[in-house]
Amino acid sequence: MAILTVVVIVLLAAHPELRLMIPLVDSLGLDLLLVLMSAQILDLCRAQVMPLLYWLHRNLLPPLARKFNRWFPFFYGAEGQFVTARIALYLHSRKAPLAA
Repeated sequence: MAILTVVVIVLLAAHPELRLMIPLVDSLGLDLLLVLMSAQILDLCRAQVMPLLYWLHRNLLPPLARKFNRWFPFFYGAEGQFVTARIALYLHSRKAPLAA
């Protein structure tokens, strides 16, 4: 990671407008800089990504969970009945209307 930090500092130093970020990268480290940048990218892309993730969760995950529960119960081991009951409860609660 130290080599990557040096590479980023060299690239920032080559750009005249971004050279002011060198002390930030040097003092905080590359890890924190990447976390801050990813938080900004996630905030910018949230309007496009969240509907897709919501659609995948609502439409793709339940059929896959049913197939997995039907064809691979031996993966659950000793807790197989508990996991089957939890999945059945989850699928039943999705079909029931929300209580007001």
